[in-house]
Amino acid sequence: MDWKNIKTIFIFSFLILNFYLGSELYEKEYPDFATLKEETLKKLDIEYNEKLPTIDPDLPLVSGTSTKFTDKAAEEFTKKNDNQEVNVLANQIIYSILKEPVPLSTDSDNQAELETFVEEYVPNHEKYEYWKHDEKRNLYLFRQHKGEVPFYFSDYVTEKNLTGLIEISTNKEDKITSYKLTSMDITELDTDDKLITAEDALLVQNIPPGTTLLDIDLVYFTLIMNEGWKVFVPSWHIVTEDQELMVDATDSSVITLDSYKDEVEESEE
Repeated sequence: MDWKNIKTIFIFSFLILNFYLGSELYEKEYPDFATLKEETLKKLDIEYNEKLPTIDPDLPLVSGTSTKFTDKAAEEFTKKNDNQEVNVLANQIIYSILKEPVPLSTDSDNQAELETFVEEYVPNHEKYEYWKHDEKRNLYLFRQHKGEVPFYFSDYVTEKNLTGLIEISTNKEDKITSYKLTSMDITELDTDDKLITAEDALLVQNIPPGTTLLDIDLVYFTLIMNEGWKVFVPSWHIVTEDQELMVDATDSSVITLDSYKDEVEESEE
């Protein structure tokens, strides 16, 4: 028998056994944090029928400055589709009036038609994605995005407020008659911030046990009310039956959007 080799085998066997037993003990004493979060969410009884979205851990903070439009830029819109008269307002708003209104179907879900319209009329249309129908003002809104992440804005295109929005207006016959457009020039910012997950965002104390979650999305959000420049932070937009929140993915701070919207509207008056 080669006792030297047998001795070596026994030593490695004991090392493997010790490593396994040590791992078992560690898991009992220090459970996996992801498991803890999952168990905590179950205890909070937060109801949500969809799969929670994920976040790219390398998603950067970004800054945005208002895109300045010239008469030459306005010509690019006319070249894209000449069924429009385009003017530039305050050097940063494209205002287009259609020569012949474009009809929409009477279906409640006409998103595809609106996306086709934007593709046919707007240069760099790929920077925008459909957001919502503002029924109060009867406007269809598209918002600018970076990669897969949209920018969350005030709903209004004004000369005072920096946005990347398209507002599409229709008449009583559900025909598109005009649109306004703003845009931002985006710059990535260096940061070492670790971003929290959707599960982390749902653990903030503002969300009580038993909450029914209607929606959670990753967006770029800002609190800086500056006319020409903003810093946007990856954030979790959370909508429940009772409230609408924005949770900063860099530091877990929470903003109640009702108060935020009131502040924005006051700044626009």
